[in-house]
Formats: sequence, structure tokens, C-alpha cells
Amino acid sequence: MASPVVGIYSPALDEEIAPFAESYRGPLAKYRRVVWYTAAPRTEQYMRDLFRAVVPDGLFLNTRTDPDWGHRAAAADVIVLLYPDSIGLGFWPLERKIGRLRKDWAAIRVLNGRRR
Repeated sequence: MASPVVGIYSPALDEEIAPFAESYRGPLAKYRRVVWYTAAPRTEQYMRDLFRAVVPDGLFLNTRTDPDWGHRAAAADVIVLLYPDSIGLGFWPLERKIGRLRKDWAAIRVLNGRRR
């Protein structure tokens, strides 16, 4: 049975900044590192608790640990994107994929790490 509401969490920010973590001498690398630190991403547990507080009966899905997350998201009536930071830095590939997977009438909502 499909859950009517699913929350999609992805720690994509770590992968985006990883190439710049050790060597940040160039201006672009320095800029990305500053953006990463000021974004103040929340932990998975924090986002899980926040999602449960807002949607107690919803299904929390982590894109890294749940291999079946795409099928579950495709069957949902409401998809909540769980941005660990304030603006969803690094979430655009996932947003595109969910846009293709979801039902035509399924709603997409966003809940960020700042509870907005």
C-alpha cells in the first residue's frame, strides 16, 4: 500500500562540496566552501524528527539508504522535499527526477532545515 505522504531526504550537499574539501585555493572553491558552511545543513535525524512533527503518518525516505525510494515517491499523493539547509543547495537533480516520477496531480511541498 502506498503512503499518501512521503518525505524525501538526500544529503546531496556533502557530495557537492566534497571535491573542494581538501584544496580550496581557487576563488570558486573558496566561494563554494563559504556557501556550504553558511548553509548550516541539518542532520538526517533532525530532518526525520521535523518531518514526523509536521506529518506524523508520513513515510520518511532517504535516497541513499532506501533503494526503493523512487517507486514509493511515484505512488505518493504528496511529496515533501526535505532540504537539510535553508535553500535546497544541491537538490536540483533530485527535484528533476521527482518531477518525472510523480503522478500528474501529486502535490510537491518543501520543508527546510529552518522549519519553513
